[in-house]
Formats: sequence, structure tokens, C-alpha cells
Amino acid sequence: MTAEGIRALNPTAFGPSLAPYSQGTVANGFCFVSGQGALDERNDVVAPGDARAQTVFALRRIETILAEAGASLQDIVSANVFLKSFDDFAAYNEGWKDVMGDNRPARATVRGHLFLDDMLVEIQAIAVVPS
Repeated sequence: MTAEGIRALNPTAFGPSLAPYSQGTVANGFCFVSGQGALDERNDVVAPGDARAQTVFALRRIETILAEAGASLQDIVSANVFLKSFDDFAAYNEGWKDVMGDNRPARATVRGHLFLDDMLVEIQAIAVVPS
């Protein structure tokens, strides 16, 4: 059950969540996107070993979630990115630029232990939902 005024987003194109959470929630004019990695509809990691491809795939997942909220990647105001290794920073940054172009939301990038062994990149985002 969600609280009044909060809408949960779980795109049908995605497989079932790996844990009890929503892929995104909309509240008070914002869309809060859960951490997204490069997972296919079976929850298998896409492009193991390729941080650039995983970044692009994760951003495309975010794009799908935002579309359900009526927003787009251009509406992202903040993102937190988790990398398995800073050795992948340049490749991740290239994938980010490939998708985001000149859009420059606030962003933090940290190293962290990710949930799945082959996952190199996870991206969490907050976007404004246009009225």
C-alpha cells in the first residue's frame, strides 16, 4: 500500500524486483528512481565487464521509469552513481555523455559494493515531473 499522494512505478517491461521496492515513486512533483543497473527482464546483468554499456543500459531503464511518470532524462535534477571500481570511471562517464548529452544534473559518484557480482554501475536519480 502506498501513502496518499505517492504513486509507485514498476514498468511491466522490467522483470520482477529483486527485493520489496518500487522502481520509482512519484510525490510532490518529483520522481524518485530507485538504483538501476544493467538488468534485463530476467534480472540477468547485461554486458558484464563493460561499464560504458552498463551505464547506457541503466540510463535507458531510468528513461523508461521516468516516461511512466510523464518525465524524461532531461528532467533529472540529481543523480547518485555507484561504481564497483573507480577503474571504470572513464568508461562510465563516456556512457553517461552518450545518453545525457549536454544535460548536466547534479551528480555524485562513489565506489560501493554492488548487489550482483557482474554489475559495475548502479544509478539512482531524482527528476522533476513537468506539470
